[in-house]
Amino acid sequence: NWAFGLLLILAVAFIIWAAFLYLTSGGNEEKTGTAKKYIIAAVIAIIIAALARVVVFVVRQLIQV
Repeated sequence: NWAFGLLLILAVAFIIWAAFLYLTSGGNEEKTGTAKKYIIAAVIAIIIAALARVVVFVVRQLIQV
């Protein structure tokens, strides 16, 4: 649980940082591309963390049956 919480905090921090980079890019395509990559990486991290929790839940349910 603590690892999941830590991952979510880090992902939100990356999204905030990417938003800052995007807003301060001034139209620079390199900076906007970097910001987009950070956002995509953060969203993927959130999805993987959520899937990990689902897998743990499913395995626990299967073991109890």
